[in-house]
Amino acid sequence: MGFLTNLLRDARCAGCGHASTRELCADCIDTLEHCPTNEALFIYDGPVQHIVLRWKDHHDSCDPLLSRISPELLPKVDIVVPVPPSFWRTLRRGVHPPDDLARFIAHAVGARLSPRALRRLDDTPQMGKGARARRARETPLFAATSRARALRGKRVLIVDDVRTTGTTLREAELALRKAGVGDVLTLALAAAL
Repeated sequence: MGFLTNLLRDARCAGCGHASTRELCADCIDTLEHCPTNEALFIYDGPVQHIVLRWKDHHDSCDPLLSRISPELLPKVDIVVPVPPSFWRTLRRGVHPPDDLARFIAHAVGARLSPRALRRLDDTPQMGKGARARRARETPLFAATSRARALRGKRVLIVDDVRTTGTTLREAELALRKAGVGDVLTLALAAAL
């Protein structure tokens, strides 16, 4: 078989893994749900969950979701800040998805990217912890860096890949507000509802 035949035979939908000549099959496109709140762009379920997990754990592209984000769905901001990475998780994965998401959003809305305005203070894994356990932590999760001073007077958007309980984004917002940044919004690519 020729290269093109192999390529077409191996083409798969990013949402369900079934054979498809498009990056998302019609069934997956029909099941994509935009989040009904302004906390996230999509609901973390079905094809969205599959794509995000493949993006985070296998370095697959998140383009099938990103290409479905209309700039009108994004807030108008001056600066985009990704949630800071966990050292151990980034070491294991080799990537930090919020960085990719922040670059995409900054480009889409014409904002500046400020990837190091926050730093992580507590590297304890949050995955698997409920909201109560996340709030019970004695040390703050994040602190603003000296770069946060340049964000004062700007409209800032903090982004994360998945919003589970909202604690991570709230703590990132709190860290910037403590540093004097007044106009702070948060957004996740997907939210577990």
